[in-house]
Amino acid sequence: MARKKPVPQLDLDRALMLYRDYALDLSARRVRNMVDVLALWRRMRCVDQCDRITTATFQQFRKRCLKKRLAAATIESAVGVIKTLLRHLGPQTDSAPHGLGLIAAVPFTGRRLKVFPEPKLPASYEQRLLHAAVDPPRGGHRIRA
Repeated sequence: MARKKPVPQLDLDRALMLYRDYALDLSARRVRNMVDVLALWRRMRCVDQCDRITTATFQQFRKRCLKKRLAAATIESAVGVIKTLLRHLGPQTDSAPHGLGLIAAVPFTGRRLKVFPEPKLPASYEQRLLHAAVDPPRGGHRIRA
């Protein structure tokens, strides 16, 4: 009986190399962005093997990024890059006709973050102006701005 050749585990770095071979018109800036996203993914200690990335992995990534106080737009941009690489490795579908079929399925990335910015508190001089407008001084006292 002939032995089957083991398929090497496919990590995100290899996925990026395969994607660069497919998308020849990628700008250097886009490639650098993708490399930075992979570095962020590793810093957050997420699974690096493409066939082991699941919806829970994306949720874990989002949670860890939020703990590090990264902006929601930054996190979702990173999720989009990882999903692009996985879609290229996944099976061919109508939405991904270029799929290589190297992984069985592309995982659902989970719900997008909807984080609203924290309201800014007015500066101290603005607070004094607001108080002066709401509660005008009595007896001829002036409020300095």
